[in-house]
Amino acid sequence: MSQQNDVIQLQCPGCGKKLNAKQEHVGMRMKCPECETIITVQTQAAAPQPSIMPAAPQSAAPQAAGPVNPYQAPVSMDNTSSPAMQGHVQYPFESGNGRASIAMMLVGCCMVISAIVAFLRFSRVAACNRRDLSAIESADQIVMVVVIGSLVVSLISAITFLMWMHRAYRNLPALGAHNLRMTPGWSVGYWFIPIINLYRPFQAMTDIWKGSDPNGAVPNRPANPPSLVNLWWSLWIIILLVSNFGSVTFNNARNLNDAMRGDTILAWAEIGSIIMGVVTIAMVSKIDKNQTKRNKILSEEEAA
Repeated sequence: MSQQNDVIQLQCPGCGKKLNAKQEHVGMRMKCPECETIITVQTQAAAPQPSIMPAAPQSAAPQAAGPVNPYQAPVSMDNTSSPAMQGHVQYPFESGNGRASIAMMLVGCCMVISAIVAFLRFSRVAACNRRDLSAIESADQIVMVVVIGSLVVSLISAITFLMWMHRAYRNLPALGAHNLRMTPGWSVGYWFIPIINLYRPFQAMTDIWKGSDPNGAVPNRPANPPSLVNLWWSLWIIILLVSNFGSVTFNNARNLNDAMRGDTILAWAEIGSIIMGVVTIAMVSKIDKNQTKRNKILSEEEAA
């Protein structure tokens, strides 16, 4: 092992591959991209050779002097390996059950509010058909209040969902996953980038689903994403498009018929949101249970 400036050069005891690691990674673990041997990064003064640890994830918390990117890969000496195939420092497994429970509860609240909004919108359309002005005005006021409440609950629900997603993605290396396509931070950050948010969050959720498999033998980049994740993302895109179309139609209505058409489209979008809520709860629940089960299996293997 040699040390140059801020880079520590070391050699994998398992396969002999030469790797680079940064000074800030000293004391942390990384995985060899060739043989997947877990290596503890140490300075030359600490030990002449890096210690070899079992390939199973360790429960000891990483000791970092400051904030680091736990998914940053060591640089191969020959620079022939792509970043996606290189090792990374990993955090120990940390259950996301609490975040999952809160997220599912808030998604359920959003489903109830969506049902109320859909009913109110259909009622307003019926009042328009009857030309009942008093009923229309009353429905307008109620819809406005409920929609504002829906936005607040949806915002809180989105925050808790993203917190759970971050935790679930961060757990993947500890569960034996590798070749991940992004960091835990970017699994959340991609939601806020236009255009990219149409496919990158879907890839992140696919990684989470496959990387959480209790059997641990499923590759992280499957040719065919899981059906439940496919359904969840398809519903999300469809509802997004339908909601935008309904809002444009309603807000730009030139007459009562246009307003009724926009209201009807938005009501059906709310019904779609209810269906997506059911799928979301099923998906979050399944991933949370799988991660817990996978971690238990690895812990038992390590103890044995």
